Order: sequence, then C-alpha cells, then structure tokens
Amino acid sequence: MLTLASLPVDILILILENLGIHQFAALSQTCHALYVIVSEYGWSTYIRSNPRPSYSLSNARAAWTPRVRATYDYMTDSAWTRPEFIARPLSRVWTTKLQPVLAISPTRLIVGAGSNLYSYKFGTSTSSSTAPPVMFEGAVSLLDKPERSRNITAITFIEDEGQDQTLDVGFHDGAIERVHLAITPLGPDEPHIMSFSRSKITPMPNGDFVESLSSVSDVVLALSSNGHARLSSVHSIDSLSFSRPTAILHTKKASGLPFDKLPSSAVYGLSRGPLNSPWGASPQIIVSGWFDGQVRCYDLRSSSRESPSNSDSGSNLSPLRPVLSLADRWSYEPIYSVLFWDIRSPSTGWSVHAPGNDPSPVYSVILESSRFFGVTQSRPFIYDFGPGVSLDTYPQIPHVRGIDNLKQKKGSNRATYHVLRYAHNSSGLCNEH
Repeated sequence: MLTLASLPVDILILILENLGIHQFAALSQTCHALYVIVSEYGWSTYIRSNPRPSYSLSNARAAWTPRVRATYDYMTDSAWTRPEFIARPLSRVWTTKLQPVLAISPTRLIVGAGSNLYSYKFGTSTSSSTAPPVMFEGAVSLLDKPERSRNITAITFIEDEGQDQTLDVGFHDGAIERVHLAITPLGPDEPHIMSFSRSKITPMPNGDFVESLSSVSDVVLALSSNGHARLSSVHSIDSLSFSRPTAILHTKKASGLPFDKLPSSAVYGLSRGPLNSPWGASPQIIVSGWFDGQVRCYDLRSSSRESPSNSDSGSNLSPLRPVLSLADRWSYEPIYSVLFWDIRSPSTGWSVHAPGNDPSPVYSVILESSRFFGVTQSRPFIYDFGPGVSLDTYPQIPHVRGIDNLKQKKGSNRATYHVLRYAHNSSGLCNEH
C-alpha cells in the first residue's frame, strides 16, 4: 500500500510548500520519517513562504533553527490576534518637549531628540522562549555651541560594511552632517562610552531644512521642508535635485476641485506595504499618515485620478486618489495614540496610548514582525507582541513618583506597564491594558 512516507523526497517537498504551520506540526508527529522530512525541509519552506522582516530580531533569528523561528512567529501572530503585548518606556521623560525621530538597523535603534542621539543595541537569544534583549548603549550631543540649540529633524543609517555606526543627520538650521559613532564597551554590566566624529554635507538649496532622510545601498534621498528632493551617492558629492513632483496624492476618493485648490493636510508619514500584506508586496503601494487623522493607501498604478488642473500653474499633473482610507471614528483631530488596522477587517482596529498616556503626537514609528517602536515628545517606547519578554529584556526605568504617570503592573505582569487601549468598533471607552 502506498503511504505518504513512501513517496520520493522531492515529491514530499512539493507537497510541503502548500502546508500551514498546524499541518507541519501534525505531520511531524505521525512517524519518525515524516518528522525528519519536516525538520529538514518543512520548517524552512514555511519560513520562506511567510517572511517576517525585522531589524531588531535579525541577528537572533539568524541563530535560530527554522522550527524555532516558526514557533516564535506563531506565538507572535496569536498575540496580535488577541491583542496582547508588553508596553515599555525606553527612557525617563526628557526635560523639554521635543519632536524626535527614529532610525533602525540590524544592530541598533537610534533616537534623535533635540540635539542628542540615543543608541539602543539589539542582543540575541538562543530560543524563542527568551526575547532578544534591547540594551541602552549611550548618548552623544551634536551641539556646536552650548548656547545655540539645534534640533535634529531627520536621521538615516548609511552603508558602512555592516557596522551600523554611520548616520546622516539633518538639523532644523538647515545643516546636514555625516556622523560616525565610536562605541567602547567597558564591561558586560557597565554602560558603553560613546564618542563621534562628523563631517559637513552640502545643505539643501535656499536654506531649507531636511524633513526626511532615507537610504538604500549607497544612495541617499533627502526631502526638504519646501518640497525639494535630492538624490545623492554616499561616495560622491554629485547629486540630482527635483522641485516638481511626479505624482500628487489626493486626500479624497472623489472630488471635482482642481488639484491646486484641494484642501491641504500635512503628510506625517510614508511607508510601503509589508511583504506579506493582503494587497501584495509591490513597491507601487504607498501607505501614508496625515495630520487630519486619516491613514490613506495609494496605488501608483491606479487610473483613478482627477483631471489635470486648468489653472495658471502650468502643471499637467493629475492628482492620484487613494484606493483605501482608514480612520478612527472617535478621533476628529491629530492622532495622539497609535492605531492598528487589519485591512481585511478594518472595523476590528484598535488604538493604544504610549506608556504614561503622554498627551503628545507619536512623531515616529517603526513596525516589525513582533515589535513596534515609537517616540513621543517625552520619550521612546515599545510594544512587544513576542513571547518571552521579561523585566531584563528592556532597559530598567527608575521609578520617580509623580513625574511621568508610569504605572508598572504587579506580580507576573511586572514586565509591562499600564496603557489605555480601546477598540474602534466599541463605545469609545478606554480600557487599561
């Protein structure tokens, strides 16, 4: 009698490509032969078919077996579904209100706040039952003169052969600098000594300050406050500059107004869709966050556009309408919390405030497979949906009564802090998580 285990290995591998995690787990328990097949081919096939890009976990995941990675992802998915997460501040409140920015690499998270850079290093763990730690490395000040403040407006990591210690930093005074961090560890339980060197980069034209910096390989894109874009090489001072957009993102799905008379609303964040999003992984999909509280999704391939304006502006550009808009019906002003949606079921979304319930916009966010990094005017924070988070996973925050409204949970939940959370389809009442 022909059995599954008696089939040739290459046939079994083809069958495994269509299985989910529950089927792999059941198949590996049927007999020793199939256990070996699943261990050697099945889990790695599942991981390739279900990628979970994550900078902060990349070094740890590289050391895990495919089965451990699949286990971690399954537990993370379950936590997202419930939802259950660990909420942790990453520092005490800063002395002044700031508008900080974040940058991330496989080695560390950098927080730019005021004129300072704060560095958090990513550790590793041997199993999915222990969360990889995040450790505070140190901070440096980029002040030129103590009496002259200069706020950081944008940061991005620059390719430096995997060291992740070189950044381009933009300032509100229009300056752009390339900063190289030098980190000297003193001991396993002692803080690191951080120093830096820097060099000036040609600023944007007309004294504009940089609103956004991003880099891929050896190319850096800088966007200015007055709408200029500059594309330059890390290794060359030559650059291309643009002052006219190739696409205008319209805020309405349907409107009869010419694009130069459209209601204005600032864009506070842009991102492409995740690799495993329901709409696919095309770089033509843009997700944007706006000052009016809306999250709008655009498909640059879409034909849903307005007619070109007949005004005197001389432009023949056609505004592109969003293909999907998401909003919290209980919020009619800029968002002071973090909102999550699954576009397959938008009505089941939910909102959560940062630890301490800081009444501030969340100025910068980075979302990974199991971790969400964010920063408000007061400090950086994280929501961790992964398993194995303990008190030692993130930096300890000394308790100071009456300063920052932090309330740490007790007993077995001491690894997390109280936060306010509510569902978008509820009565709008907040619940403590």
